[in-house]
Order: sequence, then C-alpha cells, then structure tokens
Amino acid sequence: MRRTFRFFCSAQGDYRDADGNTTSELKEYRYSLRPLRELYAELSVEEFGPLKLKAVRQKTIDTGWSRKLVNGRIGRIRRVFKWGVENELVPVAVHQALTAVAGLQRNRTGYADKLELSSDPTKPVIVKILGDGASMDDL
Repeated sequence: MRRTFRFFCSAQGDYRDADGNTTSELKEYRYSLRPLRELYAELSVEEFGPLKLKAVRQKTIDTGWSRKLVNGRIGRIRRVFKWGVENELVPVAVHQALTAVAGLQRNRTGYADKLELSSDPTKPVIVKILGDGASMDDL
C-alpha cells in the first residue's frame, strides 16, 4: 500500500486553506488510512478488495468509532483508491469493487450514532443518549 503515501503527499498540497496551512481534512485522511496500513501495509493494491475493506471497517468498529465516523473514514479510503485510478496507480476494477461495500446503516447496526472525541481522535468515547427519567446509574 505504498501508493497511499503518494496520495498523502499529493493531498498535502490539495488540502490547504487560503493562508497555506493544512486543513483538518488532511488529518482525517491520516486517521482514516491508519487501520489500512496496520492491516495491509505489505499488500499490493491489486490484492485489495471488498473483503479486506470490510476487515478495515471492522477494525475501526472494534476501536469504538461511531457509525458515522466509520462510514466517513471508509469513504476516505475509497477516495484514495479513486485518486489512484485517476493517476493510473490503481486498476479501475479495484476501485469499482470497493464501491460495492455498503456503509453501516442507521438503526440497523447496533453501533453508536453519536460520539464524543477525547483530545486524541483515535481514542473515541462513546456517548450514551439517555432517555427521560434516566439516572447516572444508566451510564
């Protein structure tokens, strides 16, 4: 997955504000690509497919990220592969196959829909939404 490094180098130039500072989106890509690198750093992009993307997604779920955050970060991974196709670094069939992986659906997955991030965004704290009459014991 060395080609993700090329994307990241390219993105450093693309994700800048008017003053030339990098935007938070660049950091989001870094967080999004971390589980991909941890699982498949030595894999060629031609070998990466939907089941491996689902394994990356499961790793993010196991970390405790919310459904919305998981979907957003998996979407960023897909966009990295799309960038690779655009720059003839990734076969188009790989990106097409990754688009077949559906996102986590609201109220169907059992995962938290809301989350509160600590100062380290890689270590989220799930926020439980309390109903009427709930007490601190429900936390």
